[in-house]
Amino acid sequence: MHVAKFHLVRAYLEGQGVFVAGGLMSPGHDIHVVLKLAEKAIPVADRVAMCRMACQGESWLGVSTWECHQQGFVDFPSVTRNHRKYFDEKFQFGWGGTSVKR
Repeated sequence: MHVAKFHLVRAYLEGQGVFVAGGLMSPGHDIHVVLKLAEKAIPVADRVAMCRMACQGESWLGVSTWECHQQGFVDFPSVTRNHRKYFDEKFQFGWGGTSVKR
């Protein structure tokens, strides 16, 4: 389901003329997941493995383990800043924004 959503968002953005360099799945920290799901929570190692399996065959998708390996819960703005930094360094966009029009 998550990969299908990535494809929908990518198609929409590209339809708007936005270049999509890639997408990252970011499994949440155990603290956050356990608070939401209690005993039904899946351990982080298993969630990372499932994300990696889901991304197989998707050259533009990857898995970031930064969030789930932090000392504690990380808020969404911190996660997105980290991912933006990753894309800036990997692709050397130098634009500092979240999208680039073609």
